Amino acid sequence: MAEDELSEAPVAMISAPADDAPVKMPVTGDGESSGAEGGADDAVDGRSVGQTKCEAGGQGMTAANEPPKEEAVDPALLSRANRLYFHMWANIVGICLLLQARPMLLATALGGDKVLLAKRMGQISAGVGVLELFLNPIAGQLSDKFGRRPLIVVAPFVNFVNKMLVALHPSLFMLAWERIVDGAVTTLSGSTTCAAALSDMFSGDTLGLAFAKLGSAAGVGALTGSMLSGRLLSAGVRPTTIFKLTALLGLCQGAIDLYCLQETLPEEKKSTKPLTMPNPLSALRLLEGSRGLKTLVAVAILQCMPEGKNLSDALTTYQSNDVGMTPVDRANFVAAFGSSMMFGGALAKYTIALFGDRGHTTFSNVFTMVAMTIWGLSSRLSAAWIGLLFLLPTMERRCVTSAMATDLAVSEGWNKGEYAAAFANVRALTVISAPLLYANSYAAFSRRGTPGYVFLVAGAIVAIAEGLHRSISDAQCRPVKKELIKLRQESDKGVADDEKESSNNTESEGSKKNAN
Repeated sequence: MAEDELSEAPVAMISAPADDAPVKMPVTGDGESSGAEGGADDAVDGRSVGQTKCEAGGQGMTAANEPPKEEAVDPALLSRANRLYFHMWANIVGICLLLQARPMLLATALGGDKVLLAKRMGQISAGVGVLELFLNPIAGQLSDKFGRRPLIVVAPFVNFVNKMLVALHPSLFMLAWERIVDGAVTTLSGSTTCAAALSDMFSGDTLGLAFAKLGSAAGVGALTGSMLSGRLLSAGVRPTTIFKLTALLGLCQGAIDLYCLQETLPEEKKSTKPLTMPNPLSALRLLEGSRGLKTLVAVAILQCMPEGKNLSDALTTYQSNDVGMTPVDRANFVAAFGSSMMFGGALAKYTIALFGDRGHTTFSNVFTMVAMTIWGLSSRLSAAWIGLLFLLPTMERRCVTSAMATDLAVSEGWNKGEYAAAFANVRALTVISAPLLYANSYAAFSRRGTPGYVFLVAGAIVAIAEGLHRSISDAQCRPVKKELIKLRQESDKGVADDEKESSNNTESEGSKKNAN
């Protein structure tokens, strides 16, 4: 995605107050705020006036069944967000351009063994997660100390070098090196650091919407990259040439980021803590948080398991070997998947308004389970498309849980970049485990003649996520500000004093009557 073009990136703009200003959002259909931080304010304020779901039992919708309204803000803030969306778009274009070219080169290097190809692809994808475990802790510290921009800008240039090396020498080692290094660096500069940058500018419900629109940008990128990939392969372009084109895309992306991307972390908010040696297990500090934070993190992590980056290798192999899709069919499917991501992000604000923030999460989880079940029980081409239709409104299944977890973590003393890196490190465990799980499940079920059952495994994981999600209360999902707690306690004390005074007056009047 020139300066004017960046300010009008192919995703909808969001409006929100800058910095960490609390966001007051309208009450959703569950009688609670859609936002995380704003939700805390409304939950406490609502309790003091008897308007929360628990005390008022509100079941109604918003007044006009509309999504949260957006307030006019500084256009410069929106421009910064749109440039982050562009970066995410370009990242996903580069990834999807190679979704078919890379397996083709790997298959050649492995002598055409399809089962071995599935296992090697799973192992290489797991290598991405292992590298992320070591990169994320130091990257989080660097992000909080020096800002988000340097980490975002460097990744496209790393992609350029590695992809050009593969194009010139497509050996098994170089293919694995490129996939592991570029995969980890791209994730770090994309969803991880972009999420931290967005959290510098937005909070509460608007942060959830920002995450959704980051997903929409990814969807546009998937649509663009997959369409280009399919057309290039059908035109007879060699896979190595596609690697060269992707390398040039990375070079252009890096130049645009370098000259157009602005820092989102204010100088006064940069960390003054000294840098420490990277510790892959530092993310375990998340287990020391509140029950609400630990559960939300667990839910978000399990929701990552069926993500495209984790499921793509098994899905590509299944569609080629068992569904019988041609390269053009697969390109069209990935393009449709990208469209689903794009429209799914836009739909998130409406499902949040319709079902409430936690209702949105449940709705998305249930529809994801349905989609995985359809794919698991039928290898027909039509089933692949029907399953994708059910996935359409679920593409941002994680936006609310991630936003609530971020606000809750900050309220418990985490720096935003520090938390983003810690979460990314835990998420990296899914990047390690999920591809291996799906690759081995596919191989095992293929020997039994039921290769599609690999998707039932993915659906079962989402079911566990939903069970955890519903194991905690609304109050445990939201940070409660100390001053609001104090106000609530003072209000409760005032009510108690009034009741005591009323009781004393009643007893006094009764004593007078008895005396008479």
